[in-house]
Amino acid sequence: MSSMFGQIVGVTEPATLKTLLSTAKKGSGVYSGRVTFAQLWKVSKWFRSTQIGRKPTGAKAKSQVTWKLYVTAKGLVTRIVSSYPGTAVGLDAGAVTTDTRFTGWGGRVSIKPPPPTMSRTCPTSTSAAT
Repeated sequence: MSSMFGQIVGVTEPATLKTLLSTAKKGSGVYSGRVTFAQLWKVSKWFRSTQIGRKPTGAKAKSQVTWKLYVTAKGLVTRIVSSYPGTAVGLDAGAVTTDTRFTGWGGRVSIKPPPPTMSRTCPTSTSAAT
């Protein structure tokens, strides 16, 4: 069963993005296409994690994910909408559709270390491997 129910298409993974775009139809600021569970399993660590380590087989492997990927003029991903049959994840019928949006590209980020009371130093090993 898929994680209930998050985005299964990891567009932040270069191999996944390459797989999607290799057969995509391009519109104005949007790409679209289909990919099977088997194809995602092969290229996407993210997808494998959503499947809880269970490689899709049989009809599930052939289940198709339809997707639309929205990008800016600079090619930055702003949104992905994916949909697949509910039967691929153990539901009786219907479809699972997930709409994920990416915002804040190029925004300033300030990361400060936590206070010493909230951090630890990892012990170092002093023994040599034998």
